[in-house]
Amino acid sequence: MSRAPEVTSRSFEPAIEAMRRALSRIPGVRNVVLFGSLARGQGREGSDMDLLVDCSPRAQAAVREAMWPIREKYGVWGTPVFVSYRDLGRSDRQFLESIVRDGRPLIGKLPPLTPGDLGLRPMRLVSYWAESLAPGPRAKLLRELDGYITHKRRGEVTYTSHREGLVDRSGGWRTGRGSIVVPEGTWPDLDEVFRRYEVKRTAVAIWSQSP
Repeated sequence: MSRAPEVTSRSFEPAIEAMRRALSRIPGVRNVVLFGSLARGQGREGSDMDLLVDCSPRAQAAVREAMWPIREKYGVWGTPVFVSYRDLGRSDRQFLESIVRDGRPLIGKLPPLTPGDLGLRPMRLVSYWAESLAPGPRAKLLRELDGYITHKRRGEVTYTSHREGLVDRSGGWRTGRGSIVVPEGTWPDLDEVFRRYEVKRTAVAIWSQSP
């Protein structure tokens, strides 16, 4: 009894190439980008061919029609997402990330997305080492970075106040002990704090979303 052929990422290449040829013949199709599991090389039996299609409105019906023969011949569903590159910045951010991360151009090129389209901001990932500081200066450094909470009791009433540190005030966050992320514009102020305490530090420029 013969075994069915194993479905691998390479098994989809003939269908992908057939799709590229079919869509390239349609007037008004400007760009086509494969994304999803097939673009990542992780296609399995039953996987769809996810396609970002940038085309004129009149071409959309022809694109759908061109997908039927490929489905009948190769057994692969084509799933088009019609979005003009001019309007792509308004799309769902998770969808845009998948295009940037996994997108494979079949016709034309990848969309010209900016970091702002993906919700990314210029930040600094900062690591520092404060073990050499005495307990007193180390505590002061942490108060400057992370802020502090005070409780004062007057009679039977307790008053609580919270003072934000440089990290929270700037819109940054901690990623662990001795590691923080701050906006790029805050780095000079943070570096000056570390200079005053003579703390060793390193900083890497990154693009990041807020947690």
